[in-house]
Amino acid sequence: MVDGLLEERFKEASVLPLWLHVGPASAHEPRPTEKPCMWSWPELKRLGNTIGDEISGADAERRVLVLANPGFGGRLATTGTLNAALQVLNAGETAAPHRHSMAALRLITDEDGGVTTVDDVNCPMVAGDLILTPAWSWHGHFNNDGRRAMWIDVLDVPLVASWNAVFIEQPSERNPVPGAGFNTRKLRYSWADTQRQLDATPANKDGSREIRYINLEDGGPVMPTIDVYANRLPADRATEGVRSTASTLVYVLSGSGTSTVGDKEFSWSKNDVFTIPNWTWVSHVARDQDAYLIKVTNGAMLKTLGLLRSEHSGDAKNDQITTIKSERH
Repeated sequence: MVDGLLEERFKEASVLPLWLHVGPASAHEPRPTEKPCMWSWPELKRLGNTIGDEISGADAERRVLVLANPGFGGRLATTGTLNAALQVLNAGETAAPHRHSMAALRLITDEDGGVTTVDDVNCPMVAGDLILTPAWSWHGHFNNDGRRAMWIDVLDVPLVASWNAVFIEQPSERNPVPGAGFNTRKLRYSWADTQRQLDATPANKDGSREIRYINLEDGGPVMPTIDVYANRLPADRATEGVRSTASTLVYVLSGSGTSTVGDKEFSWSKNDVFTIPNWTWVSHVARDQDAYLIKVTNGAMLKTLGLLRSEHSGDAKNDQITTIKSERH
């Protein structure tokens, strides 16, 4: 305890007694503050068609609905460091180029069509593709395909905003940014090529397969703050339980199944999106046929900082820990 006089002196000196403020900093392991959350594609598609019909280009520079996790109290955040959003571009429309300090990627749904331009490179948006728009790259979209296009954006907005480092520039402000930018020789990863590589990858003990999307310049993550993996889940077989200090956003590319995330169970199908909070046990089961998932995480950034750690259960049906892996450089 601290008496009132001493407490007042602490306040005047702008100091706090650590022993009275027991919290995450003194915990023996992470205590997740966010909750797992899921967004179903049928509802997202209905809302996308609604804003496509009712919101004009004059009303919004980008027709975007952020998947706002209720656990963040109205912030534009899907996980602690990432937000996902549904973007809609009607036939014949153009979204003018802009650029910003946030890194972004596009996950193309089967409501595909149109083109994303990245520093004047045209990237057709085909179902299943992954398209990068690295921080400070000029990027826009146009749709000449005669049908409405919808896709999922993922950006590191919550992270960059927490560092108070958000910059946005319009075409009239085309000024060079010294030291900004990120070198990559690949902006578009086609699903056709990715699936071939994934299917040829040896299965893990639980039957699942996983490959990482990499930056061809250095073999690292596609972008410094965003790491992406493709997974193939075997039908009717639970994957090994795992938890990690990385938080994860999952996009269902195809198939259906269930995922147990902590004490939540999500039943998912094509184009659904759900989250896995950090240090939360998760296991997946595909139903009837193999399923394909895309996982977007902050794991690479945590590894760089020496903060990435994962634990695996020996039996996917319980939380018995048989292996512990601490990720280091």
